[in-house]
Amino acid sequence: MNPEDLLDGFSPIEQALMAGIFTWLMTAAGAGLVFFFHEINRKALDGMLGFAAGVMIAASCFGLLGPAIDQTDGEGLSKVLPAAFGFVMGGVCMRVIDAFLPHLHPGAPPEETEGMENHSVEKSVRGLMARTWEVCATDMVNACLVQKSIH
Repeated sequence: MNPEDLLDGFSPIEQALMAGIFTWLMTAAGAGLVFFFHEINRKALDGMLGFAAGVMIAASCFGLLGPAIDQTDGEGLSKVLPAAFGFVMGGVCMRVIDAFLPHLHPGAPPEETEGMENHSVEKSVRGLMARTWEVCATDMVNACLVQKSIH
């Protein structure tokens, strides 16, 4: 049995809901690993972060940019430009978020917090802001995939 056949009986909205719940469960399972590992080797952490970055770049290049270019009318540059513009704007948004969202790099002392002034935003609000941006990005990808399945 083909795994894609399991979703044939569901509408695109139901499929998107199931995909969202599945990604939430996988995120929660991955985050739950912190309860089992109190310390982690720096090389292992670097490897995991590099792998995650590579997966996200591959997803954006192969899973989103290709279909976006295929669905655009026109030929040559006019066909590629909308997807390229969106890709570049995504990078610009990530840079702006990095500049303003308070964050601390692993191993750095609390005095070296980057982003907005440390006193202006409570620690819990900073965590909520970071998680909100992550969820927004995931939801935008899910919306693109639903849009692709409808057309």
